Amino acid sequence: MDTRHIRRAAAAILAVALIGGALPYNGGSPLLGTAVVAHAESNVTFDEETGLLTLSGNITKDDLKSYRYSSKVKKIVALEGTVLPDDCSDLFSFFKAESIDLSKAYTGRVHNMRRMFYSCEQLTELNISGFDTSLVIDMSSMFQYCSKLTSLDVSSFSTNNVTTMEWMFNSCRLLTELDVSSFDTVHVTSFDNMFSGCSRLTSLDVTEFQTRDAKTFAHMFDSCSGLTSIDVSRFDTSSATNLYGMFHNCKKLESLDLSNFNTSKVTNMTHLFSGSTKLREIIFGNFDTSAVTSMAYMFNSCSSLETLDLRFNTSNVTNMGDMFSECSNLKQLYLHSFDTSNVTDMGYMFSGCSVLHELDLNNFNTEKVMDMDRMFNGCSDLKQLYLHSFDTSNVTDMDYMFNGCTNLEELDISSFDTSNVKITNSMFKNCKKLGYTDFSGFDLSNVPNSKEMFTGCDAMKPYIVTAAANNATLNSSIGLNFYITRPERLDKIVISGPNGDVETDLSDCEMINNYYKITYPLNASQGSSDVTMKAYDYDGNRLIVANTSNGLLDHSQSTTTLDNYLAAVFANNSLSEEVRDLANRLRRLCTAADGYFNDTSAFYPPANLSEADKDFINSKKLKNGAEKYKISVVLNSDTAIRFYYDGEENTADFGGKTITAKTGKYGKYFEIPDIAAHQLFNDYTIRIGNKDYVLNTMSYVQRVFENGDLGSKLYGVCEMFYAYGKAAYDYNNSLKETT
Repeated sequence: MDTRHIRRAAAAILAVALIGGALPYNGGSPLLGTAVVAHAESNVTFDEETGLLTLSGNITKDDLKSYRYSSKVKKIVALEGTVLPDDCSDLFSFFKAESIDLSKAYTGRVHNMRRMFYSCEQLTELNISGFDTSLVIDMSSMFQYCSKLTSLDVSSFSTNNVTTMEWMFNSCRLLTELDVSSFDTVHVTSFDNMFSGCSRLTSLDVTEFQTRDAKTFAHMFDSCSGLTSIDVSRFDTSSATNLYGMFHNCKKLESLDLSNFNTSKVTNMTHLFSGSTKLREIIFGNFDTSAVTSMAYMFNSCSSLETLDLRFNTSNVTNMGDMFSECSNLKQLYLHSFDTSNVTDMGYMFSGCSVLHELDLNNFNTEKVMDMDRMFNGCSDLKQLYLHSFDTSNVTDMDYMFNGCTNLEELDISSFDTSNVKITNSMFKNCKKLGYTDFSGFDLSNVPNSKEMFTGCDAMKPYIVTAAANNATLNSSIGLNFYITRPERLDKIVISGPNGDVETDLSDCEMINNYYKITYPLNASQGSSDVTMKAYDYDGNRLIVANTSNGLLDHSQSTTTLDNYLAAVFANNSLSEEVRDLANRLRRLCTAADGYFNDTSAFYPPANLSEADKDFINSKKLKNGAEKYKISVVLNSDTAIRFYYDGEENTADFGGKTITAKTGKYGKYFEIPDIAAHQLFNDYTIRIGNKDYVLNTMSYVQRVFENGDLGSKLYGVCEMFYAYGKAAYDYNNSLKETT
């Protein structure tokens, strides 16, 4: 308490002492011993013992400011002659009082009552019966969040000058009655949220509301969940642009007559009826929707609607997301007049329409649509769905699009262009009856990892080939391995690549962990070449190729490169350093070989051979007569040494086996085949006639280094070939150490 208050209290006590007694105050409480606080420069008195705040005289906002948020103030009473300020906005906002009596206060000069009792959350009694509101312009949020107020008499309000009533009674959730029948609303431009959250109101008479100047009715009756009916047939909505959520969550409302609504200027109908779960009938009349841009959630969760025949003009609508979602009793839906040429969002549009049997959307123009996420999700009774004209070229999201369409048996998606789609997770999940569907046109090149697209698709299982992760064979040959399952309808697998097609019915394929292994041979120069696996049924139709997460692979085929596999191995930090180094060295060898054999300019880091590396290579120089002959290394799928020999002998002994000379572009040669990666440093001895020749793949590298042009493409290939051989040698030794 400041010193001014102490002086005033002391003076009061002294006056009583001079009279010689204790005078009664307010029904018998003696003034002596009672804490009464009065501001010296105001007409506000607070009794801390009773929690009574008394107003008198001319009240200012500053008089009341210090009592805001105080839990000590239990009751506020205005005495006769109390004059409230011209601007009463926020005058009692956030007060904790349980009772306010302003019946004797003068409000004849007040023009602003905005948020006057805003968030008086403890208020249970409010007497404003004497209010003169004839000059008030703004009543927005006047009683907002008076959540414990059970009754409120505003029947005597003069509102002929009010221009905004938005949020006026918002969240007065314990009000059971509210008489606004005499309200003059001729100048009101906004009814936003006026009654929203008045969940216990069972009736509301707004038949005399004059609404010709109102531009927005957004959320006007939102969450008036106790209303069983509302008559808005006389509303003049000719100036309205916004009906967002006007009847949202009117859970007991059974019918609405909007036939008199002029909606020619309305642009927003989002959530207009959403959550009105008992709404069975909506009379639209000549509902003009030509200016509407958003119908998102318009009928969401209108779970009692059974039929909708909408003749809407939707030419300007851009958002239809969730428009009919969770209309769980909707059996018939006619949208033949819908112009969807500007719609970009159809996500969840029909999601949860669980008793809808048929839906014809052939008239839909979807060329601008980007979101079809969960569009038909949970349409469990849907048997006929016509999408022949769907243009999906701009769609990026098809997540859960047909999930839970358990009765859908066929679906023509031949018009789908999925080149921009980024997510397809669970797209057809639990479409239990959906049979063979051709996905060969599905471009999923922008989908990083499709998941559960076909989970629960029981009728589709005979047509689904599951492809596990690829790996590579790096022994005496280079090969890209595919691992697949064999569904009932599979006839053959065709793998295409730079070396032609490999075709198999899997009968000759090894099975590893329930997957058939198919190897496609490659040489070192083909590391970046695409290798594609496709599956066919007995009628020549393309089968579905999916990953192990039941997601569709791009174009219903498995396409990869050796380079992709090697890059993934190198990036996997959980693998040993030797494995990662081996993959990286082979990748660089393939890049170098591609540059040399295919004359490309792909970059790869230099090998940076040490002096020890160079000494080792020089130690493999051909000797004892072998140096006068040519030698080459074959980098096809199988690595081999070719020793060009111009003598008379046509056979040679290699490890006790006879090998026969062959003739090629550079003459007659003997070939030592099937040299594994870790054996590239091994010496190989062949006997021709009576003479032994010791050969090594590095002998060829040595000769190139000795005779070649430093920095040439062939020189680079040889550097990388050595680095690859060294990595393979180190990896093989690491395996020996672990065993």
